[in-house]
Amino acid sequence: MAELPDPVAGLRFRAATREDAPAVHALTEACADVDRQQERESLADVEDQLRTEWWDPATDGAVAEDDDGRVLAYGAVLRRPGQVRTRQAMLPGRVHPAVRGRGVGRALLAWQAARGEELLAAPASADVPRMLRAWVEDHLEDRVRLLRAAGFTPRRFSAIMGRDGSVPVAPTPLPPGVELRRMSAGTAGAALQERVRQAHNEAFADHWGSEPIEAADWRRYCVDGPGCRPDLSFAAVDGTGAVVGYLVSGTYEQDWEPQGYTEGWTDLLGVAPAFRGRGLGRALLARALQAYREDGLERAGLGVDVDNPGALALYVDLGYVERSRETSWCRDVPAA
Repeated sequence: MAELPDPVAGLRFRAATREDAPAVHALTEACADVDRQQERESLADVEDQLRTEWWDPATDGAVAEDDDGRVLAYGAVLRRPGQVRTRQAMLPGRVHPAVRGRGVGRALLAWQAARGEELLAAPASADVPRMLRAWVEDHLEDRVRLLRAAGFTPRRFSAIMGRDGSVPVAPTPLPPGVELRRMSAGTAGAALQERVRQAHNEAFADHWGSEPIEAADWRRYCVDGPGCRPDLSFAAVDGTGAVVGYLVSGTYEQDWEPQGYTEGWTDLLGVAPAFRGRGLGRALLARALQAYREDGLERAGLGVDVDNPGALALYVDLGYVERSRETSWCRDVPAA
């Protein structure tokens, strides 16, 4: 197993624990303030991440502490279960601004990459592409330089877009026989949520880098997790009861004060292949924008793959304006 880095700049590395959540959250806040990050993490977010059932912080997480026990760097290696088309390990990491430029980030990333390659090596029989990935906002030039120096290259690009929530959108007619149903959490909404999850996995099967979401992760990230808003989410159902489109929303209140406005966020939007080109995506988004406005939210936001021109054109037509970009930096891992 990849060994943790030796001490760097007076910091000692150790395995992360689930009790590190408050210290890691304080670190993320210090980084976000300096880095002008679009998306923030609440303490509940960090606690939820550190409790992920399929991730073991003892082997796949690391923190760096100073002599006073302050956590000044954190990194994780995340390989989500259920991957079938590719094998990917995500490498989130952050270094406190006070100790940047001293080799801490370089040592942490080297360990993450080595551990990620170990996780992607098994089972060796799977003949699928393997890659290490890290999402970075484009204005974070120090992080970009770090990844480039470690052999990562830009592979995918996402535009972060927003619109004024007070501007109404005309409802779009639904395809014949299709109706929109508001989603919900708990036992009452479980059956519909499961059908939406399956519809999402089918709708995104042909998208680059997309992997199926297992049921536990769907509940964690789309139903019960911090910021999830099933009451602002919708499923499009045809006459047979099949889910043919969906929109999943969230409200992330930790972002609101730094942004200066409240916001409804569209996390996922998808349409079954047989219903594409019939206005269903527009209808779902128009309904969600109405729900955001009724909930008193000032703006609406989403992220879109810039290599998806159809989706990008739809959002622009509905009044969304690009406000920043993120890039997925990747490094291929040869098969074992």
